[in-house]
Amino acid sequence: MKKLYMITVFSICCLGISINAQTNAIPEILGKPEVYAPKLLDWKTDFTPKYPDLTEPTSNRIYDLHMQMNTCEAFDIVLSTSGNYHMALTEFWYDFLLPKYQWKNWYFSTSPPISYEQTKNKALSYSNVALMCVPHLAVGPKDIMDSLTNARMMEGKPVPVFKNRGNVLLVKKGNPKNIRSIWDLERQDI
Repeated sequence: MKKLYMITVFSICCLGISINAQTNAIPEILGKPEVYAPKLLDWKTDFTPKYPDLTEPTSNRIYDLHMQMNTCEAFDIVLSTSGNYHMALTEFWYDFLLPKYQWKNWYFSTSPPISYEQTKNKALSYSNVALMCVPHLAVGPKDIMDSLTNARMMEGKPVPVFKNRGNVLLVKKGNPKNIRSIWDLERQDI
């Protein structure tokens, strides 16, 4: 019987999972979690990271860009999204919003759900870049928007934009491989 190893998004642990594709039963989790802790390079930073901090210590990205922006006044718009919406937001931002509103100075983050912390702490940092301001606009799931509302960090009422369908598998039109669940991905013909 094959084992499928699933790795968490942040590469924290690996679990062995037994697949029983013939009965479509939910597989039993086997083994013990293993902590993946690679040796980190000791990169010098310009300042103590602000919270929330999106730096990924196992990756050596953008340490050559040094900046601290201490006011939002320099920006036409600052958007914080609570989730990895970059797949949808990037085209919408560049193809629709920027041409329509002619924003010249802006930034948006498409990160894990940090809008509450980013707004509360008036900060976001990533490696040697610190942006010390409150977002003008936040996008996120209802619980994040409720937390911003309850903490009185938001003006106005949140406006629903779309309904989340959760995690989905996208298949070719007509689903020729008859993929019905994640467990089908273990089949030899997939």
